[in-house]
Amino acid sequence: MPNRPQVDRPVKLNLGLPESEKAELDLMLWSSVEGRVPSGAYKRFFRERIYEYRHWIALDLAPYGFLPGSFVKGPGETIRRLQSILETQGTSPTTTEKEPANGLPANP
Repeated sequence: MPNRPQVDRPVKLNLGLPESEKAELDLMLWSSVEGRVPSGAYKRFFRERIYEYRHWIALDLAPYGFLPGSFVKGPGETIRRLQSILETQGTSPTTTEKEPANGLPANP
């Protein structure tokens, strides 16, 4: 029986990284149990980074009494909840939510 066609078919992507960064990535993904980088580990790693790039936002913490340049980045709902908690503690920020590091507008 033939496979059903996928709605969102995977496509190949050829990516060139410097050897030092590839070695670092291999060490991060390495499985001592398998003795190698597991099958699908690169795909999972890059898909997670793409998700973070698209859905995570950054919050500047300087208006809440932290050192300038301090920020936290994470899922939008978590960051908005953190911002709400900081504001209920009586801290009144001059700036609230920052655009994500990727330069795209923050998701509502």
